[in-house]
Amino acid sequence: MSISSVPNIEGFFTVLITPFKNGKIDWEGFEMNIEFQISQGVSGVVPAGTTGESSTLTSLEHKLLISRCAKIVKKKELLFWLVVVLVLPKKPLSMIELLFC
Repeated sequence: MSISSVPNIEGFFTVLITPFKNGKIDWEGFEMNIEFQISQGVSGVVPAGTTGESSTLTSLEHKLLISRCAKIVKKKELLFWLVVVLVLPKKPLSMIELLFC
């Protein structure tokens, strides 16, 4: 993708919390939060952004979170911003690869 093909990003993005129940991701709560943000007119969402949990998620949890978020926002033609925490060297690359699969 060239710089000229990058869309003009406008509006506002909500940094999503990752809800947990009994030490595991609350998937129903996560999806409900995304749907609520969409209903309120956000331009996009940021899963596992700067609310602190990104660096504590396992690689699998992070991949599942990104994947579920992508499926929901693609249906709504909404953008999402991927924040990659550079704690584990292999984690960022696998997150980016996930977007292009």
